[in-house]
Amino acid sequence: MKNQTIVITGATRGIGRALAAQLAQHNRVIAVARDNEKLAELRQRYGVDTVVADLTDLTQVQQLATDLAQRFPELSVLINNAGVQKNGTFCNRKAWIICTRKCTLTFMHRWH
Repeated sequence: MKNQTIVITGATRGIGRALAAQLAQHNRVIAVARDNEKLAELRQRYGVDTVVADLTDLTQVQQLATDLAQRFPELSVLINNAGVQKNGTFCNRKAWIICTRKCTLTFMHRWH
């Protein structure tokens, strides 16, 4: 992938960090995470844009979607990699599914 504007959530560790490092070579990458210090390290090391947001907070998800649409109207790819751990039984997944759908739909709504 080249010459794209890509948002990567959960960009400070693991797969998200590896994607940010790799994709920043030929694309504009916006790294999103809640740890400002780790985002600063990514910015310095790979030249990515960064946005601090806690995606466990639906209000911040909504604000993030609005901010990204305004700041980066050329946004072309969303890699929704943020991980959220919910404790509970596997059989009681309804609340988690609803939360995940709300977060995803919030992002999708901004670009349609």
